Amino acid sequence: MFGLQRFLIFPAWLLPNTSLPSLPPGAEIWGLDPSPRIHVEAIFLPGWGVGPGAPGPVVAFFHGNGERIDEWVGPLRRYTERGASVLLIEYRGYGRSGGAPSKEALTADSLAFLERLRHDSRVDPDRVVLHGRSIGGGVACAVAGIRPPAALVLQSTFTRMTDLALRRGLPGFLVRDRFDSAEVVARLDVPILIAHGREDPVIPFAQGQALYALARHGRFLALDCEHNNCPPDWGEFMAAAAGFLAESGVLPPSPSP
Repeated sequence: MFGLQRFLIFPAWLLPNTSLPSLPPGAEIWGLDPSPRIHVEAIFLPGWGVGPGAPGPVVAFFHGNGERIDEWVGPLRRYTERGASVLLIEYRGYGRSGGAPSKEALTADSLAFLERLRHDSRVDPDRVVLHGRSIGGGVACAVAGIRPPAALVLQSTFTRMTDLALRRGLPGFLVRDRFDSAEVVARLDVPILIAHGREDPVIPFAQGQALYALARHGRFLALDCEHNNCPPDWGEFMAAAAGFLAESGVLPPSPSP
């Protein structure tokens, strides 16, 4: 189990490598080359109305372990429609990115991409949001623990990887990538939206509740769904997330009808 756990936690080997998807106008492919042999990719989607003279907020998104960044170009358009740019950061070993995933590698890559965002004239460096889904919530928390964001959005996220291991009868000390989301959430002094499915069989609903209890400025969104079908309505969830970020002063307010 110690040797195979990363193949189970990060099953990129089950996902076919794909060619570049069709992207909306203005989208950009960013590359990060941490070594001569490893290329890591991200997709940047500029928010509506942003530009060098009009910087806006940005949402860095971290997907689940059975997904790729290509799948999220469409579902996250609600952010770009509200004037927030989106950066979809791929994991090593996934899609067109090389290398092998680990907590250390994904955190380092994400910090490097965030540093590039901070120097992009279209981005307000004081309004960077981290949004993670499932294991992506663990990645978002690992990054937030080093570079606190303006706000954090966590979907179906665990308290810590060792808690999941113990539920499956595995000793926590064997976990290589611990992803201690609870520790980070407890010390962050930023708005945090936590959404979790009531019937989640993969990451128990109680773990989402536990994260909410630890958050200083948290909001909890209980959803009628399991894990892979959560949220049941992406349009409603994205509207709720955008509304939360607007109330927190990160996104601009919703335009009047």
